[in-house]
Amino acid sequence: MQEAEIYILKVEQAPSESMISAITPAMKALIKKELLDNSSYEVKLSVVSCISEITRITAPDTPYDDDVMKVYLFLIG
Repeated sequence: MQEAEIYILKVEQAPSESMISAITPAMKALIKKELLDNSSYEVKLSVVSCISEITRITAPDTPYDDDVMKVYLFLIG
């Protein structure tokens, strides 16, 4: 998780289509129930950080549907 976070932090806003294709597997993996419901504080912190960065990267579009964003907002709240 920490390695994914390091790479995602380096992606500029409004990335190219090839960059979006490259980070799409990470975007999908981050919303898996095993990560969102993980009992480890460190894992949850990394997930929240990555989703936050993906939201920044893809702005003004939302990277996930409303249900996923609600879970994300609950985690950071």
